[in-house]
Amino acid sequence: MHRCALVLIGLLAIPAAAEEIVSAPRPGEMETVQAGGGTARYAFVGALRCPDGQAIVGVRLAEGPLLNFLELGCAPIACDGGQCRWRVASVVWSAAAGDRTGREATHLCPAGAAVAGYRASVVPLPRGSAVASLSVQCGPVTGIVPSGAVAVGPVSDPRVTRVMVPAGRAPENAVAGSCRDRAAVAFSVAVASYAAGTGGQGAHVRALSMFCPGLVDEGIR
Repeated sequence: MHRCALVLIGLLAIPAAAEEIVSAPRPGEMETVQAGGGTARYAFVGALRCPDGQAIVGVRLAEGPLLNFLELGCAPIACDGGQCRWRVASVVWSAAAGDRTGREATHLCPAGAAVAGYRASVVPLPRGSAVASLSVQCGPVTGIVPSGAVAVGPVSDPRVTRVMVPAGRAPENAVAGSCRDRAAVAFSVAVASYAAGTGGQGAHVRALSMFCPGLVDEGIR
């Protein structure tokens, strides 16, 4: 989560002081723009990551009317002769946050791509905003760098095709960010209780961002 975004005192979250960072990226990582946030009762603030040696290749969601649940699809990527792929049979679902209630959906990248960005629709709530839906941006994998990070085609190269899953036009009030030339290594999330009038009791992903092993690009659509 971004600076000045969230801090926990028990389960009550208030705007954080400038020197406080909740769910900070690891050394060498950068955080994309954050979608959602504000003052709420938070049950969880942290980073969702795949096991070592695996990349984020998709997400499993539950929505209605807010994003209630987020889980990562993780898989090892193998490169041979300049071609890099992962296998559907190797996908492991792990690193989940929120309550698995509402409409469920699974969004997987093509077999030669990994998650490199996101686009979230955001709706206003009292004392802030919340994520209502999520799409992932998939970048074509070009190799594995010595650090172990997954290299993807840079978003700034017009010859590279990145795809949104699910496809479609950006909704109004969309917030989006992406990694420049690496696949994402984590989703940073803050899970809050439902506010009055937004669907009853439970939990929702109030805020999220992504951690990238390197530079980030903002404003993807």
